[in-house]
Amino acid sequence: QNLYTQVTSVAQMIDKYQILDSAIYKVTYELDFVKDPEKNEKETDIVVLEIGDHLSKSYSQTLYDADSVATAWIAMGRDVFPSIKKYVPPMEVYTNYPNQKQTITYRTFLSGAVYKYIEDVESFGWQLQTDTKNIHGYLCQKASMSFRGRDYEAWFTPEIPLSKGPWKFGGLPGLILEIRDTENQYVYKCISFNKLAVKRPIKMWKWDYEQTKRKDLQKFVKFMHLNTYEYFKTIGQEVHYKDVPDDKQDEEARKRLIYPYNPIERD
Repeated sequence: QNLYTQVTSVAQMIDKYQILDSAIYKVTYELDFVKDPEKNEKETDIVVLEIGDHLSKSYSQTLYDADSVATAWIAMGRDVFPSIKKYVPPMEVYTNYPNQKQTITYRTFLSGAVYKYIEDVESFGWQLQTDTKNIHGYLCQKASMSFRGRDYEAWFTPEIPLSKGPWKFGGLPGLILEIRDTENQYVYKCISFNKLAVKRPIKMWKWDYEQTKRKDLQKFVKFMHLNTYEYFKTIGQEVHYKDVPDDKQDEEARKRLIYPYNPIERD
């Protein structure tokens, strides 16, 4: 049976923002990830990496599109937000913001809080390999490392000397065009790389963030996924089975509801 409400983040307003830098490059990746490791259930997203002189931003195109539509709808006087049809990793990563640090924002399910934390930029301890291959006409070299409970293999190109990649990844002598964990549960593949003809602003949204620490957020996200009924209660949201009349809703079964938990960081 399905949950009546698709468990995803709600769209956010993006009409208020702070401009942090100007993007000179835009890299687009397809992300294939395993949403439910028990059923090997997969989902996809498009991840955009904007790179400026001073910092970079990695974010979900799916969530950005939903936010854009919601902001336009509200501007037209509509009071119902569009729903986000699928679950994607609800993070934005600002690397080298503030200086030599990394700022991460994370949306919790439905109308829950948007959290923000700051951490050091990771060095990753990359091991360069001799293997090479061609991706989109660029000669790429292989590198590997372990990070927070997963082993990764990346392909980077020295032909694009940008030490960047999707999500938190970076630190190689060239742009990462492909990176995956060795279980193929998180696979990022570059689908386009563009030097922008016109620079565009890299924005941080002026949302009502709750400041936190990474470890504290991880504990909360785990609770949110594995105690979905209790989490819904904390935000005043009812849990319902789809297409089941109210008098046939099984309270005990609802209490056992969980949402698949397969975080990219396992520690």
